[in-house]
Amino acid sequence: MRKKARRRSNIELIILIILCVTTIIGAAGWAISIFNLKGANNQLKQNNDLMVQMQEQIQELEERINTVEDENTTIKSEKEVLENEKADLETELKDVKTRLEDLKKEIDEGQVLSSTYYGPRPDKIVALTFDDGPGPYTDRLLNELTEKDVKATFFVLGNRAEKYPELLQRMYLEGHEIGNHSYDHSTLTNMTDEAAADNLLKSSEAIYNASGGANPRLVRPPGGRYNDKLQKICRENNWCIALWSLDTRDWDSRDEKAILVEVFDNGDYSVKDGSILLMHDIYETSINASMELIDRLEKEGYTFVKVSELLYWDNGGAGAGGVYN
Repeated sequence: MRKKARRRSNIELIILIILCVTTIIGAAGWAISIFNLKGANNQLKQNNDLMVQMQEQIQELEERINTVEDENTTIKSEKEVLENEKADLETELKDVKTRLEDLKKEIDEGQVLSSTYYGPRPDKIVALTFDDGPGPYTDRLLNELTEKDVKATFFVLGNRAEKYPELLQRMYLEGHEIGNHSYDHSTLTNMTDEAAADNLLKSSEAIYNASGGANPRLVRPPGGRYNDKLQKICRENNWCIALWSLDTRDWDSRDEKAILVEVFDNGDYSVKDGSILLMHDIYETSINASMELIDRLEKEGYTFVKVSELLYWDNGGAGAGGVYN
């Protein structure tokens, strides 16, 4: 009986131990499951937060894409506007070029000066012209003209233009008018047609090269001598013959007082509105006299103009091959 009782006790103890162990294992399993579940929840929360951040980034990128698309639309619109403006300007430029070509054609067909607009005519005008230069006194003359703010017309010899290019450049840059007085002061009417044309063309080229761009349209033949042959040459080259209305005879007297008498006290031949005065910048006495006559004429209300301006106002311009004095 005691053996049976002891055996039962052992069995009960074993069962109790088994139950304890089973309970402990179950509790541990629950604990592990709870721990794992908590970790999973944390991971799920992190994933949710990450997903929210990524959604926000995607939304931001979509907004930026929309902004760029809007900017592209604006840029395209502005590009179209600019292209239209460019096309309009190109059309206007083409029209201007066409008008200039038409104007050049009109000038080439005979109107040397009349297409230029010089503004309203002053009340009393006079043109001061100098022949045969430039020379050793021309530099001083240019200084005096600059100081007095007077523009003159210089009828230049081609061989002297080659000798004094710096003076031709000054004339051109300072706004004076440059005309063609032949290459070497030869009498053009005594030459053949070809020789006379070559002489004037050679002089014109020398003036252009020396001055840096002056293209003389006014021709004053030496001694004022011209004929049908010379007019034909001028007409073919779109030049006109510009003479004078008052010869100061400075070349003859070489005297300042005598020059002033010719200008102011020579009866019907004295200076008047629209006069073209003939002088020479190769004589010192002419430079001295010109300064005094400028002062006196300005006091009398005269405005000094270039020959092309005077011909514009008083002749309506100058035709190719025409003669004007």
